[in-house]
Parts: sequence; structure tokens; C-alpha cells
Amino acid sequence: MAERKGAGRGCSLASLAHSRLNGAFYAWHGLSGRRYVLSVFAGSDWALVSEFEGVAIVGVAGEETARRPICVLSARQLRALGPSLSRAANEWHVLFCADESALKDLAGSLMN
Repeated sequence: MAERKGAGRGCSLASLAHSRLNGAFYAWHGLSGRRYVLSVFAGSDWALVSEFEGVAIVGVAGEETARRPICVLSARQLRALGPSLSRAANEWHVLFCADESALKDLAGSLMN
């Protein structure tokens, strides 16, 4: 999949296309245009993902080639929502070492 430029766009990492890590990472652009590389977890891993600290989480609904962000939240927010949200998201994209500004940047881009 070719990378699309601009806020709110996501893409697989071309550098990993032919490796065993293909699909383990995904990039999203924030409202600022900054590119963030996130680790990909299965939707069924919501309990594990909710235990991470200092992360931004993008809940993703997707099929084989198309991914659509459905929420951007912190682990605390994911814990509060519980497993009900996991029925809507089939992937969790996690940005480790995220601060409040990264969370807002991603949310501003992906949820507007």
C-alpha cells in the first residue's frame, strides 16, 4: 500500500513489507502532519493493551486492506470502557511513550 500524505492518513510500513514484522506496525499522521509509528495488537488483546501506561491507543476497524480508526484514547479510558469497545475494534494500534500532545494530535486528525 502506498503511503498517503496528510493528516488523518494511515499506512503500512513499506520498509517491513517483505519481513516477518509486516503487519506488526502501522503509521498514522496527526493533525500536525507528524507521522507516528504504532504497534499493532489484535482486538482480543484489549485487556493487555488497557494495562499499558503512557500510551495513545487507536481503536481500528478494518478488513484485509482498509483500516478505519474508530477511537483514540488512553489506556485509562480503555479500562473504563471495558470489553464493550473491543467488539467494535478488531485492532488496537498503540503508540508507546506518548504524551498528552501526541494523543490530542492523533485524535484531532483521526476523529475529525
